[in-house]
Amino acid sequence: MKILVLGGSHEAHGIALGLADDICVSLFLSIPRDDQRQWPESREIRVGGFGSGKYFEDWMRASRIASIVDARHPFASDLTQMVAQALRRLDIDVVRVLRAEWTASCDDKWTFVENATDAAKNFPQGACVFLATGRRDLCGFCALKDRRLLCRVKSNAPEEFPCPNGGFIYAAGPFTVASERALFERRNVDWIVTRNSGGDGSWPKLAAARELGLSVAMIRRPPMPSVPVVETVDAALDWVRRRL
Repeated sequence: MKILVLGGSHEAHGIALGLADDICVSLFLSIPRDDQRQWPESREIRVGGFGSGKYFEDWMRASRIASIVDARHPFASDLTQMVAQALRRLDIDVVRVLRAEWTASCDDKWTFVENATDAAKNFPQGACVFLATGRRDLCGFCALKDRRLLCRVKSNAPEEFPCPNGGFIYAAGPFTVASERALFERRNVDWIVTRNSGGDGSWPKLAAARELGLSVAMIRRPPMPSVPVVETVDAALDWVRRRL
């Protein structure tokens, strides 16, 4: 059976490894261009997106894909919506892999927001704001001229910081609670902005914020299409194998 795994998360990598040696599966992988993980070399790998919905449907038909495991990042809603629309016209099973969301404890100071623009309304004048949302959401904060902005990104970039009142921090994980706490104390951070991605990898910054009593603007996940959802690699593998 031909399976398409839409990558972009740790779960996608685990699913690909779990299916790589299954002789009953013909595995196709679609991964982002900046994904540096080691993927199974014996499988067909497509780097980059599909462009339009029509091209995606045509590719699906030509490749004779029987099922889709959508294991993209929880905030990668654009392709997820396109997959859902394509399924209305194609006889293909799909499952969405979504790790559990983070939940706040009584010791956390979280404010739930819908997007970057919504988050920016919460920061008092003079605050130092740590943006753990990457480059994509920077434009939503550039109007905050009386706040200091720090945006952490994985790699050095040729472009200048788009806001006059901040800069990039170049660092790649994994991070620890101790290293995150040291960073926030050294930079005098008051607020943290992050997306509710869930998982263990990005949790240390939230644990450090809890220890320091920092405020967090937590961006809610976008709405998802009505498709079956599993939370773990094992559950996704079980879903595939029930269809073999």
